[in-house]
Amino acid sequence: MKDNIRNSFFSLLLNQITLFYNNRQDRGGLHSIKYNSKYILNIILDKFVTGISWRDIKYLKSNYLNTNFTVIYYMYKKMVDNNIIINAYNHLLKMYAIKINNSCAYIDSTYIINKYGYTIYNKYNNYVMTKHKTSKLSIITSKNGIPLNVSIGNSLEHDIKMIINTIPKNPLFKKLYGDKGYIGKNIKEQIKNNYNIELITPPKKNQKNIYLSLDDKKSLKGRFVIEHLNNFIKQNKQIQIRYIKKNTMFVFYLYMTFIKRALEIFQKK
Repeated sequence: MKDNIRNSFFSLLLNQITLFYNNRQDRGGLHSIKYNSKYILNIILDKFVTGISWRDIKYLKSNYLNTNFTVIYYMYKKMVDNNIIINAYNHLLKMYAIKINNSCAYIDSTYIINKYGYTIYNKYNNYVMTKHKTSKLSIITSKNGIPLNVSIGNSLEHDIKMIINTIPKNPLFKKLYGDKGYIGKNIKEQIKNNYNIELITPPKKNQKNIYLSLDDKKSLKGRFVIEHLNNFIKQNKQIQIRYIKKNTMFVFYLYMTFIKRALEIFQKK
């Protein structure tokens, strides 16, 4: 992670943590932590980058040798339970709203192999991919590659069933482009009626009565944006192979990756 990205990342999370504790009215049950927030955030970011386990945190740097990993995990879980990372990402989107291209959006799904679904030959197995040892991510991104929302489902869940949970609460785009896996008359009408969004997919060979405009054909060719995002997400060791059982914990790392991706695009010269 580049220094400018890390500094922006660090400041964003630190502001949200400070805001959370300042606005908290119920002070009961708070424990005195011997590490300050900056120290804890540095460790969490280092773990995010390296993909190391919590117990091995002390081996990252020399000044981490006497660090109690249970205290760091306690603070990390507190951040997850209070949606600090998600609030930080939403705040980032508001800060750089002018740089988000909402003329259209793209949706796609990708598989994440769970810990026991990873074969000893270090390659994908078709049997594993279709069973419960795999998770499925459905992601929506803006035209310029900014992640807008994500939902997690079972590997056997169809793309159409996940699309409703993936659409943001207040979408600013009016056209959503997907592949042939999202073809369905009912789902297109449901999205149009509920969100006023037009779902556009390339037609199948047997669909002769569907015609796309030149703009829609051109926009469909831009689906490489969501493919690049899926590839970027899987470059993170915490996500490429899922070791975390709870979805709430796993979403934390997804949004950490989203922040990194958004900062790279926003701060690009």
